[in-house]
Amino acid sequence: MDTVVQLVRNGLCCIKDWNLFAETGIHEAAQLPLPAPLNKTTLLEVLIGLTQAYAFFSVSMSGFNLILNNGFRKLRTVQNLQEKHQRKRGDTPADDLVRQRLAKEKTAAQKNIFIGFNVMSIGLAFFWLVGNSFHVTETDWIGGVQALIHALTVMEICLVPLLYYMIADAIQLIGRAAVMEYLAKILRKCTDKVPHVILTDETFAFLLQKEWTPFWNGKSGLDDAEQEKGISEELANLVSELESWTQDKDNKAMKATIQKTAARLETDAVTTRYEAYREFLYFILNFVAFYGYMLAVLVFYRDNEDDQHVSVRTLKFGLNNADADWTGNFAGDLMWTIGEINPVLDATHLLLLLTFYFAAFRTFGHLWKSCTVELVEAKTHKAQDRLETVSCQKIVFNVLYNMIAVYLPRGRRCSDGQRKWASAFPGS
Repeated sequence: MDTVVQLVRNGLCCIKDWNLFAETGIHEAAQLPLPAPLNKTTLLEVLIGLTQAYAFFSVSMSGFNLILNNGFRKLRTVQNLQEKHQRKRGDTPADDLVRQRLAKEKTAAQKNIFIGFNVMSIGLAFFWLVGNSFHVTETDWIGGVQALIHALTVMEICLVPLLYYMIADAIQLIGRAAVMEYLAKILRKCTDKVPHVILTDETFAFLLQKEWTPFWNGKSGLDDAEQEKGISEELANLVSELESWTQDKDNKAMKATIQKTAARLETDAVTTRYEAYREFLYFILNFVAFYGYMLAVLVFYRDNEDDQHVSVRTLKFGLNNADADWTGNFAGDLMWTIGEINPVLDATHLLLLLTFYFAAFRTFGHLWKSCTVELVEAKTHKAQDRLETVSCQKIVFNVLYNMIAVYLPRGRRCSDGQRKWASAFPGS
C-alpha cells in the first residue's frame, strides 16, 4: 500500500510539474470553502496533499516502529539471549551458528535504530510538504517558506545515510551471490555429506530450502523462561538439521539432495546478483532525486544570482535559479516515480495505470470544473431559490453527460439532440 501511494503521489507531482491535463481544470483553484490563501489550492494539489498526509503518518510510524520494535526491543531480546547462551558454554557447531546469528541480529538491531531515526525524520518533514500543497506555507502559521526549506534540508540530510546503505546492501548481495556460487562448487564435489568446515550462519541458511528463521525473529518481550526454552529447542533443531547434512550416508537420496541443492544455489546466485544490480539502480535513481531536491535548498539560500560562487553555479549546471529549482524538483519527482514502478508493476499494469491516470483526470477534471462553475453561477444569480434547483439539475446533467462525452472525439462532444436536452432545463 505504501509503495502504491508513493507511486501515485510522485506521478501526480510530475503532472503538476509539466502542467499536464490542463484542459480538465485540475490546475485551477478548486473553489474550496477555505480562507485565503488556502482557497488557491487546486484539485491536483488537494490530491497531492492527501497522499503527502498519508506519507506523513505512514513513514513516521514506520520509522518509529523500526526504532522501538526492530531496534531497542529487539536489541534487548538479543542481548538477553546472548547472555543465556553464553552461560550454557556450548562449543558445538550448532552453538557456533546460534552465536553468529545472534551477533548479526545485534548489529541489525543497532542499524535499525539509526535507520529508523532517519526514516521518522523524513516522515515528520512531510507535514510541511502537506502545508505547502495547501498553500499554508504562504502564511506564518507553520513557519512559512523558511520552515519548508528547513524541512527539505532535514530530509536531504537524512537521505545521505540511506543512500549509503543502498550501496552497502548492493555490495553485500554481490558477496552473497559469490558465496552461493562457491558453496555450489563444493557441493558438486560432495558425494554423501557436507563438510563441517564450510558451515557458517550464512552457508547453513543457503543449504535449507527456506531461510533459517530462529525462534526469536519477530518477537520481543520474551520472558526468561521462554528464552531459556527457546534456546534449548533451537539448539536441538540445529543439531538434528546439521546431522542430516554432515553425517556419512551411503544412499542415493542424500546424493540427489546435495546435487539438487547445488543446482538451486547456482540459480539463486544469478537471482541475487540481479537483485544487487537493482539496488545499484535504486541508488542511482535516489541519488538523482536527492541531488534534484537539493537544488531547491541551494537556490533558496543563494538567491542572488549576481553574487554566486562558481561552485554554486557548477552545482546548478549553469542554470539560473528558477530553471535549476524546476529541473531539480522534476528530476526528483520523476526518479521517485520510476523507482516505485519496478516493485509494483509489470508492463501490463503500467499501461493500465497510465490509462487510469488519463481517464481519471479527464473525467474528474471536467466534472469538477463544470460543477464548480454551476455552483458559482447559482450563488451569483438573482433568482436564488429558483436557480439553486436549476443548478442542481444542470450539475446532474453535466455529470451524466461528461462521464460519456469526455471519451468521445472532440468533434462529437455535443450533438443537436444533446443541446436540445440540455436546453430543456430552465435557465440553460
